[in-house]
Amino acid sequence: MREFEKHVATINRLMRCLFLSAVLLVFVSGFLNDMTTATTGYVSHSDSYIQGSSPRQSLQLAANVVSQQYCSKTRPDSSSESQLALQLKLSVRNTSEVALIVPRFNNAVYRVVLSKSLEKTKSGNYAYDAHSTLMRIRWPENEDWKQLSPTSEFVILKPNESFDYQYLQGIEISLTDPDDGRHRLPAGRYFLQVKIQTWPWDAEKINVLQQRWAQYGHLWYHDIASEPLLVSIEKPASISTVCK
Repeated sequence: MREFEKHVATINRLMRCLFLSAVLLVFVSGFLNDMTTATTGYVSHSDSYIQGSSPRQSLQLAANVVSQQYCSKTRPDSSSESQLALQLKLSVRNTSEVALIVPRFNNAVYRVVLSKSLEKTKSGNYAYDAHSTLMRIRWPENEDWKQLSPTSEFVILKPNESFDYQYLQGIEISLTDPDDGRHRLPAGRYFLQVKIQTWPWDAEKINVLQQRWAQYGHLWYHDIASEPLLVSIEKPASISTVCK
């Protein structure tokens, strides 16, 4: 009888060990699964209002200088600020695998950056960074926006197709530090990038239009940064032109 009780006790210990091992295995498996998700999981775009938008959708922005002029501007404290005024022609190209529906007239620039090299451009190490805030506008309440196909406010770009914005964009690069007129942006060659807002309206209509116009392509609503453009900035001996 005593031998039998010892045998039963041994079996019980083995069963407890197996149970604890199983619990530990489940814990470790869950931990490893969480680690895998954290390192390889896909994170969606922060301003992606359209559910299920594809990462294959891509729009490339190019900027070309049409004209440039050095001018001076009087600040509220009566001090003078030197500026380089540029007129830019902007164009976009669909580099994705699907058709994109792009707002035709919205290409307002709200950020301008200059970098000394492409490496610094990629890392965000800017020699100059100026930005402004663009307000969202109310959705136009008229029958044209209820059509089942994109209106004249939009252009449909097939893969590899391009579109030139009709209106030029003017930007001003301050060559003088606004806080200290003695400090200036050094003359030299820089890589220029601008960021534009393509969707000026609020976000509430995006999903509606995407579903309504799905047969024509994907609705584009993201802001875009242009490809780096090499520009030269000089140090004029004197500036007689007044900035407009």
